[in-house]
Amino acid sequence: MISLVAVLKISPVFLVVLIIPGPDFFAVSTISLARGHSAGLKTAAGITFTNACFMLACIAGLAVIFEHYLWMVMA
Repeated sequence: MISLVAVLKISPVFLVVLIIPGPDFFAVSTISLARGHSAGLKTAAGITFTNACFMLACIAGLAVIFEHYLWMVMA
């Protein structure tokens, strides 16, 4: 089970990475300029949802690794 503590520990790092302009920034900017404000917001919401899913998948994977290989964490 994913603990809230694990999510809270990794969230600041994840948010810093999200702030750095990258392909997502340019995608939202391009779509907003080409199709309008509403399309830009929908694009940003989709990117945010996808990033949240990836973050939860990473935390779940780490939880499984730490559960099965506890000796590696304790070393």
